[in-house]
Amino acid sequence: MSVPIVGRAQGIPGQFQQPSGGAGRVVGWILARFNSRLNREAVDRLSPRPTDRVLEIGFGPGVALRRLSERVHSGLVAGIDPSEVMNEQAEHRNRAAIRSGRMMLRVGTASRLPWPDDSFDSVLSLNNVLLWQPLDGSLDEVRRVLRPGGLLLVGIHEWAAQGELRLGHGALAKAEEVLATQRFPPRFTAIRTERVRVLGGRALLVYGRKPVKGEASAGSSSSAPDLHVAGPAA
Repeated sequence: MSVPIVGRAQGIPGQFQQPSGGAGRVVGWILARFNSRLNREAVDRLSPRPTDRVLEIGFGPGVALRRLSERVHSGLVAGIDPSEVMNEQAEHRNRAAIRSGRMMLRVGTASRLPWPDDSFDSVLSLNNVLLWQPLDGSLDEVRRVLRPGGLLLVGIHEWAAQGELRLGHGALAKAEEVLATQRFPPRFTAIRTERVRVLGGRALLVYGRKPVKGEASAGSSSSAPDLHVAGPAA
């Protein structure tokens, strides 16, 4: 199935992809409230242990980071996001955890993660995985920084899939096809999906684990489409 995702939107829609300036600060305020339930549901399912090392890619205003830091007491919560404005908001929201050394934030994208191999027990990403450029290379980077057996959990709100991702009717089913059937299998195992009720509609959760030594991934698809995504990646 070919799923065209075109162009970075301009103006307010574009701000939801990479917030900047004064408008970006308003977008951060909106995202913190509108995505609150998705953040909670995702962190609950990720269920990090107190000693875990967890990475969030595209953390936005930092709400999920704060929830993660409430569970990870002696490990590390790390985050990377391309928006300077979102980094500022997340730093403000999580200043105590950052000061204590339990959290570190970076400006950057999923395509070049500034951490060594096998650094994290789990990786979380909400509402931005289909904006990663290149998607395949970024998923390879996530696999690299996950320890063997580590969990990747991505979530996509229906409004995000229909809106800035421009997937249109049946957006969640299209996103599920791209991720769970075509993009995750060459890299991850134990792949599964879940639909959850969130503020404003539904969300798709996709899970995958990095194979341990001697364990094969779920296989690959020869018909994976090219996703034409322009603009900044998370």
